[in-house]
Amino acid sequence: MADIRNYFKPQKKVRKVDSEHAEESTDKNTADSDVVDIDTMFDESSEETVPIPTIPASEIAHSSREITGAPEHLGDRAIYCSVKSKTADRNSTKLKFNPEWKKENPWIKVVENGMVCSPCFEAYSNDANVIKKCHGAWVTVPVSNWKKGKEKIKSHRGSLLHRNAVALLEAKKQAEKQGHVLQLASEGMSKQREENRTLIKKLLRVVYFLAKQRIAHFTNFEGAVELVVECGDAELQKHMSLAAKNATYISNQMIEEYVQALGTWLEGEILASLKESEFFCVLADETTDVATIEELSVCARWLDSKGHWF
Repeated sequence: MADIRNYFKPQKKVRKVDSEHAEESTDKNTADSDVVDIDTMFDESSEETVPIPTIPASEIAHSSREITGAPEHLGDRAIYCSVKSKTADRNSTKLKFNPEWKKENPWIKVVENGMVCSPCFEAYSNDANVIKKCHGAWVTVPVSNWKKGKEKIKSHRGSLLHRNAVALLEAKKQAEKQGHVLQLASEGMSKQREENRTLIKKLLRVVYFLAKQRIAHFTNFEGAVELVVECGDAELQKHMSLAAKNATYISNQMIEEYVQALGTWLEGEILASLKESEFFCVLADETTDVATIEELSVCARWLDSKGHWF
């Protein structure tokens, strides 16, 4: 076996025979006799010792090849070199969007090429000045810097642009909600108004019936309304059972207002019919009562357009 001291002797220039790992000698003038076969480096019969060729570190770091297949006759002195590529591992672990970001920031909207801000998109997507100011970031240009994604989100969340967009959309929602509430209130008031009109018309009919039949309306009005309720009028029955005591519309004050309203209405109807008639007659009579107060009574008869006498 070769003496280990021989490894420290001056050595000849070496050129590897293997075509895949061939290296040119640094000395271009080296003769062919100075070239040594790589198989002879481990030949025990050889008196000369040559250095083991090495692969540069830069080549090892970027190589994905495995050097195998050493000759069997080299025995224990055979070398096995296996190098794995780190570049493939680096490319295989691509950064991507973290779902936890959206849980903490619901305003994030994930798109094909990154992420945008929903409030900013809704508020500024048609605003050229804002887009020019922020270069479209978070509005029309998705943010895709996943490595600094958390920092980018935090920075945008605290920006004046984002806060103004959120406030603008919130005000818009409140306005829509308020408008919806006002619309519902208006519809409810209109419905209640129609129900009250229907109820008042029925009470006016009761007063008109009592006055036409010359029945005392102040003392008999409430009883007449109860009779109508017992006869099965659902609207009056609901009103009398649910209305407050000060909102039943059957008090003496309300009865007096009903009578005045009926008198005004009847007077207008009579005058309109009299003006349309071609034939009419008038009878006037003046009398003096016990208090020596003179009163003039005027009576009129006419024929309306339908041939009815009044």
